[in-house]
Amino acid sequence: MKRTLIAVSALLLSQTWISQAVAAHAPSFPATMLDGSRTTLEELLPKDKVMLISFWATWCVPCLAELNTLSTKLKDSKIPLKVVTVNVDSSETKAQVKPTVSDLKKNAGFAFPVVVDPTHAIFSKYQPNAALPFSVLVGPDGSILQSFSGYQETMLGKIEELAAKTLPKKAAAGSNGEG
Repeated sequence: MKRTLIAVSALLLSQTWISQAVAAHAPSFPATMLDGSRTTLEELLPKDKVMLISFWATWCVPCLAELNTLSTKLKDSKIPLKVVTVNVDSSETKAQVKPTVSDLKKNAGFAFPVVVDPTHAIFSKYQPNAALPFSVLVGPDGSILQSFSGYQETMLGKIEELAAKTLPKKAAAGSNGEG
């Protein structure tokens, strides 16, 4: 019996790339954007879409692969989704992060807002283990719908499913946009 429980526990732990957060509210935060402007979670959160907050670093190869996939696959997507990225590089300045963003724009059409969080003030509210890549899907009401640890291409299918369940039919049928 113990071996069965251990095997089941190990199987469940191996599936940790997606974890469900039930009835949790996204922690509010003030933020500085890569361009130097200031914002908050509330200002970023769209009222008619779900929002994916994607935490990444320039040195994190899976993070860059995830951002590349999101950029290319969401260009013509009908998912009502806004993506906001949060760069958590603590040893790089904004000037050092900008070339990576420029490369993503050139190679994948990256067009997402970039928040800089070098002290992990935002990141630690969402991911206390500091594992990357890490993304959080937030509903229009600020509730956390799902969190994703690690890079998985199947994440977009789950996001589309949750958006359809969360948003009114009219909004769920709209385009993704980035506003």
